[in-house]
Amino acid sequence: MATGYRQAADFERVGSNVLEHPFCARWATGGLSFEELANYATEYEHAVTAIAGLAARVAAFDPSRADLAAEELRQVSCWRAFSRAVGWGGMRAWTYGEDPLPGTRELARVWAGEGASTLPERLLTLEAIDAVQGAVSEVMLNGLLRHYGFDEGLATEYFRLHAGTTAEPRGEIGEAVNRAYRGLLDGVVELAER
Repeated sequence: MATGYRQAADFERVGSNVLEHPFCARWATGGLSFEELANYATEYEHAVTAIAGLAARVAAFDPSRADLAAEELRQVSCWRAFSRAVGWGGMRAWTYGEDPLPGTRELARVWAGEGASTLPERLLTLEAIDAVQGAVSEVMLNGLLRHYGFDEGLATEYFRLHAGTTAEPRGEIGEAVNRAYRGLLDGVVELAER
């Protein structure tokens, strides 16, 4: 993790873009089963809650960002609507059947801003997450609409909210966010191969 705002803001293109991951390519072409989509939904839930937690810590540092924290918390519900649509069982409480995969645990740690002790570092982490989510969400939204029988609505709202960002995650924080996302995707792929 970067030691300060200037170091983290040093722009360098991050290699191994998440969109190049085979899971994203299969999603875009309709090559995933609903079981794989449900596995992804379950694992990515940890990312969504990590983002909401990070936004809450940002708002604790800077109360003028309370709206950001409220919006990220609302997006947890949006994510769960998608999860239900791909096969989550619909129990009263949101529960996990198993512990998260190792790559998911690492992603949750990084995306929660662990090690980011200053407001600028936390904001840069959120910025890097937004950059990664934007391009990926657009591909995933298009895939859901074209290949998986989804319509625009509550089950696709999470992706619609994030789609369209064209920025690349940059610097050490961006690289860590990107690498963690790829680790989650690797785990979901491995789970499908079991």
